[in-house]
Amino acid sequence: MDASRLQQLRQIDLFARFPDAQLRALATGVEEHRYPAGHILCREGEPGTAMYILLEGRLRVFKGRRTIVTITPVDYVGEMALLEPQPRSAGVEVVEESTVLVLPAEVFHRYLAEEPSCLVGLIRTLSARIRRDTAVLAEEFEHTNILVHDMKNILAAFVFLDSLARTTDDPALRRKVAFMQGARRDLAMMMEEALAHAKRHEWRPCRQATDIGMLVREVCEGLAASHSDLTDKQVFIATAEDAPAVVCDSAAIRRVVANLLINAGQASDAGGAIVVRTEPAAHAAGVTITVEDEGHGIAPEVLPHIFDPQFTTRPGGNGFGLASCRRIVETAHGGAVTVTSPTHRPTQGRGSRFEVFLPAAGSPAGEKRSHA
Repeated sequence: MDASRLQQLRQIDLFARFPDAQLRALATGVEEHRYPAGHILCREGEPGTAMYILLEGRLRVFKGRRTIVTITPVDYVGEMALLEPQPRSAGVEVVEESTVLVLPAEVFHRYLAEEPSCLVGLIRTLSARIRRDTAVLAEEFEHTNILVHDMKNILAAFVFLDSLARTTDDPALRRKVAFMQGARRDLAMMMEEALAHAKRHEWRPCRQATDIGMLVREVCEGLAASHSDLTDKQVFIATAEDAPAVVCDSAAIRRVVANLLINAGQASDAGGAIVVRTEPAAHAAGVTITVEDEGHGIAPEVLPHIFDPQFTTRPGGNGFGLASCRRIVETAHGGAVTVTSPTHRPTQGRGSRFEVFLPAAGSPAGEKRSHA
């Protein structure tokens, strides 16, 4: 056995506690491969069958089109495949020509069967890593909470909006001030929620009967006039007067409408039309909010992942908008969010259509969520 191979494995913290004889036995089952740039070592959702140790080159761990982390020598990825045969939580791609050691899970399992004492060292290493990662997460969590707390204090400066609203006689300015006052109110509510979760306090949002049509119109008119992704688009709003009342957290539903409208703006070319409608739901007691654009649509391979947290195809995007929509509508309000796009629509037309269903007050789903 080449001494350099043992030294390579010794650099991996999972094997650092293995005695030389046992590490040498493990090394006999490791395979060395040279992969070209662009080669996919594994894909998200595939069964995990091996661990990869990078000796030379560069790898990237990705979900959809988003890079999660870059792997450089000597580091590894896919180690959980050695412990349990679960689907991969992300894919791994070769960024530049790379030399990789591949440790198949079946080889590792046979090795542990013959050298069970090494399992203790492995568990100790994983335990130490978990403690280290937990400490890092706790520090980052505390830092985020401090930022939220200080942001809440800064909001106090926006009290001058109230004075402006009382002194101006300009109707257009009054509308703009009212929009900013609403944004201030929603931000303050979101910060209260964030701090409550940080302190492990129970958070009960204010739920009340809401005119969804009026809510949608207020959000769309304000954003269409102020958001950089919408000011060069045509936003059309159609609200049905016969839509039933919905008991909801109105601040949260405004976030949903805002996220969908901004996404539509980002998917559309300048001058493109975006249509936002509210109407009684056709399949159950409730209201449907539809946001439809004339953009380029969503690719079939991307469509199943668009609601996944941190999944995005837009440079600079963070992938939280649609995940937030699903959580608010489905988890918190018992509704549903669906999407259709060119390859899934009978007309094969351009653009995408998002539909949000919110159950009416008094419906089984609405009653269940209003008492949650």
